[in-house]
Amino acid sequence: MTISFLPTLFFIYQVLFIPPSKALNSTESDYCPESFSCGSLNSTWFPLSRSSGPAGCGLLTVDCDAKPNPKLEFGSELYDVLGMDYPFLKLSDMYLSTSLKERECSFLYRNITFMNSPSIVYRVSPIIILYRCRKKMKVDHQFQGYEKYDGCEGFSVFYRNPYTSGGSSQDQGGGSTSSILPHHCSVIQLPVAYNEKNDSDLFHLLSSEFFMSWSLTESCNECHYGLKGQCLTDMKTNTFNCSVSSDGDNNDLPASASASPSEPSHSPSRSNSSSPVLKSPSSALLKLVILTVSVGFIFTIMAGLTVYFLKTHTICLWRNLSRNLSSNGCIIDRSRELQSNYFGAPMFSYLELEEATDNFHVSRELGDGAFGTVYYGKLRDGREVAVKRLYDLNRKNICLFFNEVEILSRLRHPNLITLYGCTSSHSHALLVYQFVPNGTVSDHLHGERAKERLLTWPIRMRIALETAGALSYLHASHTIHRDVKTTNILLDGDFRVKLADFGLSRLLPGDVTHISTAPQGTPGYVDPEYHECYRLNERSDVYSFGVVLIELISSMPAVDISRQKHEVNLASFAMTKMLSHDLRGLVDPSLVGIGNDGSKVIEMMIAVAELAFRCLQAENEMRPSMDEVLEKLEEIYHGGEFRGGKEYDSCSRPSSEAAVILMDKTMSDSFR
Repeated sequence: MTISFLPTLFFIYQVLFIPPSKALNSTESDYCPESFSCGSLNSTWFPLSRSSGPAGCGLLTVDCDAKPNPKLEFGSELYDVLGMDYPFLKLSDMYLSTSLKERECSFLYRNITFMNSPSIVYRVSPIIILYRCRKKMKVDHQFQGYEKYDGCEGFSVFYRNPYTSGGSSQDQGGGSTSSILPHHCSVIQLPVAYNEKNDSDLFHLLSSEFFMSWSLTESCNECHYGLKGQCLTDMKTNTFNCSVSSDGDNNDLPASASASPSEPSHSPSRSNSSSPVLKSPSSALLKLVILTVSVGFIFTIMAGLTVYFLKTHTICLWRNLSRNLSSNGCIIDRSRELQSNYFGAPMFSYLELEEATDNFHVSRELGDGAFGTVYYGKLRDGREVAVKRLYDLNRKNICLFFNEVEILSRLRHPNLITLYGCTSSHSHALLVYQFVPNGTVSDHLHGERAKERLLTWPIRMRIALETAGALSYLHASHTIHRDVKTTNILLDGDFRVKLADFGLSRLLPGDVTHISTAPQGTPGYVDPEYHECYRLNERSDVYSFGVVLIELISSMPAVDISRQKHEVNLASFAMTKMLSHDLRGLVDPSLVGIGNDGSKVIEMMIAVAELAFRCLQAENEMRPSMDEVLEKLEEIYHGGEFRGGKEYDSCSRPSSEAAVILMDKTMSDSFR
């Protein structure tokens, strides 16, 4: 029966998947016109393309039939296009316009950003940077010189007025705030109005209209204008690819203008004689008739095939296939969302989660991060859950959403957070996790619960051990967490670890040593070699874990701008202390003496400091693997790694200089 379907399937493949321009032996320009009319914008060209046209013709999609203005589609966002002066678009955000007019604080969940790709770079202007901070966290001293708006429930907004501060509209944070963001604060970028009256009202300072400009990268310029290819991005490596036809006529690729990269052809009248020419209306009509008849013929066949494939569970849903390749290279297979699960994660309805969280009431908030707010909820079946709600359905956040679902759905470990499911990303992007009731390690070390002093040294050792075990498991699964920090280490009622937040995680193919990608993570935890050389590998997590170890022995946050200048970055401060044979001022003195054997605690803390020293080496080749870290922590935890204990084996022994520094007797004396 299967064999009898092969000729039919081959015919369907030809009709559905070979571009009309090639199937009908037409020119490239029949597929992607060099320029096109778009409502009030008149003549428009690459990198813009019509949403009603063939997929892959451009890097930015415009709905030219929308009224009263064409609409730019970027990920899940729609912006009204008010005008164009190549390469500038004047855009308007209607959602933001409504929020500002009605003075609603929903603007705090808006972020006007366009994610760059290896093909194209965007710039938005004029922009003001706002800092949204939870009110219960006292951060005013970290925003000296900033104006403050307190009219929104649960949040304070800090900003610099560009018309009174003497600075530009794009605040750079005075050098410290933007680079060292306080906990529980998030950065928001919004358009700023041209304010001639120096009005200090925040709602008058903001605007829903802005200019967006773009520039093609050198690689895309050469690909599109030189090779007449298609600019693509490899999602796994975030690298540029140029798709060029191998048969020499490029008929299977969108057409491109024949102008040079520096001077693209702006209208058909400027095209030279070698440019493709659109065919006559009669030719186009003939093709339309042929296509209509073909589609009608295969429709009946497809109906029968659909029933057959549904019964054998082999149906492949192709809806929204044309939008799977985004302008920024994030490939999203939305057809999975038409099923009852996504990568094995059950799908919840938005209404069900709205009910579970009491309509996302502020009293249900558990935490606030860079990409979303987490709420406590209770499902109809009685399960307690934590629901993460993304601030913004922009392309970057949707990519993080799908990334976290895909990674967590295939991982199972007692010290990793459990993902119960998610919603569709079409209208809302919600992630549903198991509820972990005891807060984060950060809360207990230097946050709201630090005064409770619940994290004794044995508990801290177990936290280190279980976190290392979770990371070792991730690395064995070729997964790099990329955002290891104490705020992402959750604790259950028994102070057992649940490592969370996999939005930035990356899969590392087994045959490569690193991934070349732009640095991401949290200041104070980012591997310096990754930050400087854009090389991400498993040892990047090791560095971040080394910072966590220092936090566990010091009870200090990774970054604190209220400390002395040389102590702001905890990792640098700790390395300086250890190199000078002195742990005073670094180790939390309240931990020493807890339990029956204070001297044993001291020895264990020195051993952990030694391990942290190795993890924090600037060159990743000098750091141990997570397997080595886990093994060493097990030795320390079970009493096998103390003063006078066994030496390091030849594979994991630190440099002689490090060994002398860390094993020197003065380190032990510094506790007494």
